[in-house]
Amino acid sequence: HTTAGLIAIIVSSIFLHEAITMSLFIGLLFIVVSICFVNIKPKTLAVRQQVEVK
Repeated sequence: HTTAGLIAIIVSSIFLHEAITMSLFIGLLFIVVSICFVNIKPKTLAVRQQVEVK
């Protein structure tokens, strides 16, 4: 899920003393945003499917 990367970063920084760098944070942000884009259904497709179901 989208929170797995965030949890991994937090746990690694606490237990492994990893440094949270800006590039690591930006990379995590890109991953979360791209997962959200993949999971969002376009509005036109959702409307089209509702019309077909009726």
